[in-house]
Amino acid sequence: MDDDFDLPDEGGNASGSSFVNELFSNRPKRQTGLTNENRSTLDDILASSSKQRPRVTFQDEQQPSHSERENNTPAQTVSSSLLDSLFSGGSTSGEQRRSTRAAGATSSAASPSSAPIRGPSPSRPQSVDQRLGPPNRSAPTPQSQESQQVNVSATIQAELEQLRREVSSLRYEHSEDQQTINEVRRKLEAEQTEHKRDSEKIREENKLEMQELIRRNEREKEEARREADRSAQLLNSIREQQGHFDSMVARLEGLNFGLGQVRDLVQNVNESNDKMAKEWNEQQAEHWKRLDEERGRLENSIKTMEKEMDQMRDSYQKAYI
Repeated sequence: MDDDFDLPDEGGNASGSSFVNELFSNRPKRQTGLTNENRSTLDDILASSSKQRPRVTFQDEQQPSHSERENNTPAQTVSSSLLDSLFSGGSTSGEQRRSTRAAGATSSAASPSSAPIRGPSPSRPQSVDQRLGPPNRSAPTPQSQESQQVNVSATIQAELEQLRREVSSLRYEHSEDQQTINEVRRKLEAEQTEHKRDSEKIREENKLEMQELIRRNEREKEEARREADRSAQLLNSIREQQGHFDSMVARLEGLNFGLGQVRDLVQNVNESNDKMAKEWNEQQAEHWKRLDEERGRLENSIKTMEKEMDQMRDSYQKAYI
């Protein structure tokens, strides 16, 4: 037998029932797919096979009577002694190998998996008493005891064959479990590589973003410094302009005072001009008045002379006619 399945070794001290209990451990069936949501570590996968191992019991369909128990005592003794001799010593070596595998699993990397190791076949061997059927109620004879021992031997051989089939099934399931573990380990390594690559990418992006933020901060500080310089220059310019404005106000006040004096002078000049214009107008009015009087006298003189001319013409005409 293969040592990986904890088969019994010769010279052991453990009983056959412990090996049977170890062999038919209650392990869950294999799942068909792996998901990212339901993962367990490699330690959980390896440890799940050693947890919750039920005891295998061989139950009889009916309790035999006192006489039947006495008749079946040799057969049961032979069956127990054969099973104990076959399966003795398997528990110690199996525990050692399981402890070695558990230590190796603890030191190995954790691997997520949602496919637990499948358990043994649901079929279970029947008990020796059940296969033998109801015992004979008659008194035991040597022939019946011999035939009963032959039946017990045949039953034990059938049990051994069933156990071999179970071991073959467990070997096949163990191989599939190893493939599943290897696949999960490969997927874990791929995910770790992808995670490392993503982490490096994120770290590089954060580094570039930090450098860009530092450069932007430097530019903003330089811009703020230039803005502060411009504000200081503008404030100085405003102060200078305020000084110029104050000087201009002083000049304007001086000019306003000079303009007041000029206004007074102009007013005086205007008053004198008005007086002179009034006098000149009066003089002109008198002059025109005199001219009108002289023109009236001249017109009267002309009218008088015309009358005299008319009279002289009339007198001349009369004298020569």
